[in-house]
Amino acid sequence: MSIDLLTLPSEVFIFFSCLLVLLLVWYWIAWLILADEEEEEESREIGGDIESGAAHTSLPQTRNASFFIANARGGIAPWHRILFTPKMHIANLAVRAMPPVIPFQEDQTTRSQTHCPICLLQFTNGDLIQPFGLCFHEFHPSCIHSWLLHGKTSCPVCRMELPITLHH
Repeated sequence: MSIDLLTLPSEVFIFFSCLLVLLLVWYWIAWLILADEEEEEESREIGGDIESGAAHTSLPQTRNASFFIANARGGIAPWHRILFTPKMHIANLAVRAMPPVIPFQEDQTTRSQTHCPICLLQFTNGDLIQPFGLCFHEFHPSCIHSWLLHGKTSCPVCRMELPITLHH
């Protein structure tokens, strides 16, 4: 059995080249999975702020979404991260665009709305209510935040859009 010295190096080169390609593909897939998990974790954190009612006072910046949108102008970011902006980020921006919550007071004569149009429960004195924005329809904060978490940015009553932009 003789070993041809000229074919051995090319076979070894092909073997190590294939091994290197497989290793790079595995590393790339692992990087994509980790990036998606980090993005989902940030979305859950923002969603928790919105659901708890703490969102309108101090919302964290969504570094991921800002990064991808800013880099879209430079052509660096992947297109799917721009076109499919997470609903949580849109909800975060919508909550920021709304006026602050106010306490409901039944004795105000100018107030014509006495119930939440989403859950249909009557407002009681001292309940916190959330004016929507330009139209000033009022909701329980948890009801309107739930509406926004579904990616909707219009008033559930009159469909007036909140003035949000995806650029910071």
